[in-house]
Amino acid sequence: MVAFLARRHATAEQRVWCDEVLTSSWRLHDRALGEVAELVTLLDRAGVPCLALKGPVLARRHYSPPFLRKPSGDLDLAVRTADLHAAGRALREAGYTLRSSVTEALRTEHHLVFGHERRYRVELHFRLNHGVLGVPVEEFFPAARPYQIPNGPSVLTLDPPDELFGLILHMVNDRFARLFHSYEVLRLWDAASSTTRRSVVERITRHRFVGVFRLCDISMQVVWGRRLVDPEAPLPPTWLQSRLTEGLYREMAGAAGLGQEQPLAKRLRGRFLDLQVTDTPADAARRLASLFWVTAGQLRHRNWRTGRL
Repeated sequence: MVAFLARRHATAEQRVWCDEVLTSSWRLHDRALGEVAELVTLLDRAGVPCLALKGPVLARRHYSPPFLRKPSGDLDLAVRTADLHAAGRALREAGYTLRSSVTEALRTEHHLVFGHERRYRVELHFRLNHGVLGVPVEEFFPAARPYQIPNGPSVLTLDPPDELFGLILHMVNDRFARLFHSYEVLRLWDAASSTTRRSVVERITRHRFVGVFRLCDISMQVVWGRRLVDPEAPLPPTWLQSRLTEGLYREMAGAAGLGQEQPLAKRLRGRFLDLQVTDTPADAARRLASLFWVTAGQLRHRNWRTGRL
């Protein structure tokens, strides 16, 4: 994005750098889109419908030119829980390696992760957001919209309110770790109609992510000087609403690990901060219970693999 905007103002020597960045981004976008097309075709042959999440398909619909979107580090697709085994078989037969079993992922994760020696990593989501309490993707298939990949198959994409809903959850679940996620939420929010925005708020309220949305709004004010939430919007209060402040946002952003292994104390601190974004005491209790069972399951799995059981 910087290279694209700066190029017209740059010297001839500086334009060389801009052109190298843009050419690299273009190639990465084309490669990622081509692999998405192949994956959609592969799953279709296995009788598995899928949704394209984020990545190059979102770039084709919301960026012009599409390669201005940050290149994907992996490819995200969503499949129904009932189709996970069939989808896993299809990908393994195509040379992908599953990082953990379907059974284990269903107990502890929101997606299956597949690696490949020469291709992008693939994440098959069966829940829209992180953790075992994430919203099942089955809910989003009926309203999904088809998108025709250039020179490729048609793939389903999230309905606009569902897409924004998912991006907001993703940004806060990652504890605001990446500036790009914040930029993308704001970009799509600005482009959305008032009807779409109202639908996003309705989904957030129905699924009890009001605390998440309010903290997202605070982060937008801090980073961009903008608001998503109308101060007069009829959002229900959360049980710890007084804790939803700029201070909490900054604490959560400081607890983000960007995929790095963190000390136990910092991980526990992050979990404690997550609880303060829940809407009700019952939601906090459910999150604590899920954390206990997920941790216990991971320990059992690790002990089994190392021969301790």
